[in-house]
Amino acid sequence: MEQIDAPRAPKEVRRQPLRWRDATVGSAMMTFRIALALAIVLTAALSAVGGAAPEPVPLGHPDFYPSDDRPVGFCGDGNAYFPGATPVAEFWDGTPVKVNRDWRDRRWKEPKKIDHWDFKDNEPKNIVWKTEMPSWANTQPTVVGDRVFTYAEPYTLVCCDARTGGILWTVEANPWACAGLDPKVAATCDALHDVWRALPFLPAMLKGSTVYRRVPVKEWNQILPLLEKQVVPRVLAELEKVDPGPGWGPAAEQMMAAVKDHVRQLEAAADETASKHVKPDEKKINALLDLIDRRIQDLSDMRRDGRVPLVLSWGHMVGACMNAPVSDGRHVYASFAYGQTVRVDLNGKVVWRRWFPNAAQNRTQCQSGLLCGDIYVDVHGGSQVLRGLDKRTGKTVWETPTKNASVKGGSGGYYVGSHKVVRLENGGTGLDVVVTTLCNLIRARDGREVGYLPWEEDRGPSGGPSIFNVGNIVFKAANGDNLSLPLRACRLALVDKDTVKAEKIWTGDRRCSPGYNSQVATPDFLVLTTGWKGNPPNIMNPVTGAVIRAAPKDQNYGELSNIVAGKTFFWAEAGCSHSIWNGLLSAWGGRRADGKSLAMFHSVDLSDPASPKVLSHKNLLGGTDWPRQPAMERLAPELYALDCYAGQAYGRVCHRLHTDTGIFASGNRLFIRTTSHLYCIGDPKVEYDWNPASRPRDVAASLK
Repeated sequence: MEQIDAPRAPKEVRRQPLRWRDATVGSAMMTFRIALALAIVLTAALSAVGGAAPEPVPLGHPDFYPSDDRPVGFCGDGNAYFPGATPVAEFWDGTPVKVNRDWRDRRWKEPKKIDHWDFKDNEPKNIVWKTEMPSWANTQPTVVGDRVFTYAEPYTLVCCDARTGGILWTVEANPWACAGLDPKVAATCDALHDVWRALPFLPAMLKGSTVYRRVPVKEWNQILPLLEKQVVPRVLAELEKVDPGPGWGPAAEQMMAAVKDHVRQLEAAADETASKHVKPDEKKINALLDLIDRRIQDLSDMRRDGRVPLVLSWGHMVGACMNAPVSDGRHVYASFAYGQTVRVDLNGKVVWRRWFPNAAQNRTQCQSGLLCGDIYVDVHGGSQVLRGLDKRTGKTVWETPTKNASVKGGSGGYYVGSHKVVRLENGGTGLDVVVTTLCNLIRARDGREVGYLPWEEDRGPSGGPSIFNVGNIVFKAANGDNLSLPLRACRLALVDKDTVKAEKIWTGDRRCSPGYNSQVATPDFLVLTTGWKGNPPNIMNPVTGAVIRAAPKDQNYGELSNIVAGKTFFWAEAGCSHSIWNGLLSAWGGRRADGKSLAMFHSVDLSDPASPKVLSHKNLLGGTDWPRQPAMERLAPELYALDCYAGQAYGRVCHRLHTDTGIFASGNRLFIRTTSHLYCIGDPKVEYDWNPASRPRDVAASLK
């Protein structure tokens, strides 16, 4: 039997190991006396700590280490609460100062003067290290002792040293390789996909939409010559080298002719209103992109089993890896929007890999996988099915509908929230249940439906936020475009091993229903974001739904990446200005005239939840270090260098952070994944206080 060092208990309940004399086996009386003495000593030890076993080490504590019973992933344990952490409250890349500068937005003909946060100097505060990531991503770091795992677009798992920030290894989850294709074919498909990602997403640039910035004629006058004379010839040379023969040249000529013709029509339009009615010839404009897509599908020959989707889901606001890596302390499980899941050990060795078709359904790539004992819950079935995989082999154990049949009504918003594993107890019986965002209750070990969350509204329960819980009380809302339903609390009761009953215990005011943002659940209170109109509840009692604190009308509390670490509430704003609205402008197409991309992080003391105290509203990270986009840097560097070549679906990523899961707390550190860097936040003069003895001995011995 392998020897494993158990995690240390918190200091207040630590005890010296029990000792007794060696005995000679063979005497029944002696054996009885030893057993009796041991029982007495154990009883006394338990009495000293209140007659019960020590409490589990709290998440975020230096002695915490993930295990089969307590894995980590999305928002830590899914509730975004790290009670054992002791982070600093103030940090920045340079001393923050507010200035009045030009702001450009797609709605305005000329820039306007708007207050921005900027750096007064280059003096950082409480930044232990910052490491540039191989590529941008809207994702979360997941901490496993002294290793930090995160993603880089489009499907790279990155492992960093938590103490130094050095990149220890990366793993590419090539979806065609995960689907079992010949290695040479998989490599060719991957190379073609790299070219596809480097090309401008012309339909979005020419016509715009709610989420895409329409490029004006004056910017096309800068972009077109570079595209035609430098970028396209370089792209064609790359395509011929990777895969000669499909007729790349004629497709590129058709694309360029259609773009130039469309820009001429825009120039001829009488005014801005008239130019909006100029419709691009999408078939011709997409000629090269579509040919690359078709060629990949022909090479992979996967039509029978589905296809690997080339994803540009809301462009740079979402991407292909917006969920979180999950870990049981021995392995890391990574999931990506192209249908692939991989299991990797802590040294970067791939143990198994799987691919599932039809993965990118209505933003479901934003959802994170789950771990529960021997089962990995894979989310690539989206709004249709969840799959339970044997985490050791990757083989499918069960497949169950994500949505419970009792749920009626249409949908609203997107399926961006993550599901949750909830442990239920009844006497000596315990059961792990997967609670889905679509109201199904699924037994984790075998996929059997054991109940449902009541949902009588005439709109389906899609949209955010994720399922979160306090013990056997789970919380669910439905939000999204044109949809806002109240937050609801249900108490789950284990009737028997095959049945779970969900009882509604309170329904909040419609204004307290969270948006697409993550929430925080602690045993004593819920922390909700306050981005909606009116004066919504901000902090609530999880058991009764009573409002502990209403949000002030002139202040936002919470937006993105909301967590509570110790007694401190942290959150981030979406973009590069000091307010939510200006932050969203940067994410949705607006940008600063000075070319900077910044994000503001906030900290509030919640020692008294009814009376929060602001610690800092100016934790500013970022600057001119734009997020990496290697394919563009290599194949379209001239376009990438243009200040105007920035938007949600093409060019530079014009925001610093836009995810629910960008912050993870561990010990005296915060680990923050912005689109460009992985940051370690803390006092540089104080060592990272994670306890190496909490890691099982055999795992520690295996690390390289």
